[in-house]
Amino acid sequence: MISKARASSPHIATVTGGEAASIGGVSDKALTESLHRLVATGLLERHAYAEAPPRVDYALSPLGRTFVEGPMRALATWVTRYGDELRTP
Repeated sequence: MISKARASSPHIATVTGGEAASIGGVSDKALTESLHRLVATGLLERHAYAEAPPRVDYALSPLGRTFVEGPMRALATWVTRYGDELRTP
């Protein structure tokens, strides 16, 4: 099972028991690889729990929060302002 947090929370997701495919058809492997890459870059923090079934929490790191609050917020503002002008090829 995957649970998502509120947008205002630094918590990204809780992953339990290998049901990652419930997120928009993304395979467990693809989701795991993406999350591990984001942890490796320092944008996410990972906390694994010794439980059955296994549970892992992912949250934005302090660096990840600066990315969301800086360039991602600027991009969202730009898309809100100019998105209707974009052409679809």
